[in-house]
Amino acid sequence: MMNKLLLSTSVIATFFWLTTTSAKAERLFIYSPGDDQFLGDVGYNGKSCNENERDCIFNPFGIYGSEFGRFSVFNDFSNYGSSFGRYSVCNQILRQKDAPVLIMDLGRKWEMLDILNIRYQQQTEIGRRLVFRACRDN
Repeated sequence: MMNKLLLSTSVIATFFWLTTTSAKAERLFIYSPGDDQFLGDVGYNGKSCNENERDCIFNPFGIYGSEFGRFSVFNDFSNYGSSFGRYSVCNQILRQKDAPVLIMDLGRKWEMLDILNIRYQQQTEIGRRLVFRACRDN
């Protein structure tokens, strides 16, 4: 079902509106629909998750935030962070529909957001941190 959802500019605009002006965006996390894999928490209520949290992608020692973590979008050699990885956020050559996405959990519904589009929206704390760490060389 999640693979069939289409992203639009209105969804991306909604993400930034909710994360900057409202507490309704309860949770953000990265998910890979290609292999049904959770890839870490990103933030809560428009703010980045705490770097000390185990599942936070900004925890440099955690499984999801380490540049060496198997499930990290920041690992240049993983399936999710490599420029050539099958399910990579950064693979612009094979840009598949199964690439990892940001999920905005709004309580009873989810919105899927394309990470590459969010990279260019640097006005939020989360956007700046993703731009800095993900796809640095692309």
